[in-house]
Amino acid sequence: MLAFLASGRALVTRFDRLLRYFGVGIINSVVGYALYALFVAVIKNIYVAQISAHILGMTFNYIMLKTHVFRGATPVISRYIAAYAINYFLGLGCLFIFHQLVKSPYLAGLLSLILVAIINYFVLRAFVFRTPAS
Repeated sequence: MLAFLASGRALVTRFDRLLRYFGVGIINSVVGYALYALFVAVIKNIYVAQISAHILGMTFNYIMLKTHVFRGATPVISRYIAAYAINYFLGLGCLFIFHQLVKSPYLAGLLSLILVAIINYFVLRAFVFRTPAS
């Protein structure tokens, strides 16, 4: 009976962490897009704006994830950077594929964002923010 309760508690903890991850993801998306829009207005080059916003957004997200999602974990920064580099290119690939299936660039972008966010959670949990309970 105690093992059943312990496994139930662990499941609730994992679900809570997943909810915090998506909450932080929403905040990070708003911050990242605001940075992108600001850089487009100031710099006038969408590609420079995009990479600049991605790097600053990645930094902001690291702090948020460490503080609010993967509490007590010991992150490995080099793995975080590698995970977000992979995340960036995975997002580009998913965007390309979804845009072939759905002609709306907005819907393709949203579908790509959702899929990559789900994959990124498991990558970050397994390789970057490792805890004994992960």
